[in-house]
Amino acid sequence: MTKLGRSKPRYSDSFKALIIKKLIEQDYSIVELSRQYGVSTRTITRWIDRFTNGNNSISLHSQTQKTLNKRKSHQDDSKEALLKQIEQLEASLEKEKMRSQAFKTMIEIAQKKFNISIEKKSGSKQSKK
Repeated sequence: MTKLGRSKPRYSDSFKALIIKKLIEQDYSIVELSRQYGVSTRTITRWIDRFTNGNNSISLHSQTQKTLNKRKSHQDDSKEALLKQIEQLEASLEKEKMRSQAFKTMIEIAQKKFNISIEKKSGSKQSKK
């Protein structure tokens, strides 16, 4: 059974180099280049990964390669910072959940011990002052 459908387009090395040079030297975004040339953002990202990992089949000028590596390094640093921030926020959320549970428990104990209603009933009207 043969698979019918579209075949993946093959891009020349010079085309890949053009896209990456525009990304680096002219400060275009990946999304802008994707729209302009009709290449998916994932494809462009793969090309960047290939160049920064040293397995590139296209030779870039050393300055372009350095800029590309610097940009990739900055993205990695940003990713690490975001992951660290997520960990901190998750820890903070867990702490606040425990704090909330402690307050609920204190209210329940006070209601039982002093036989008074502390929690506001839903739908009750606020007093006018």
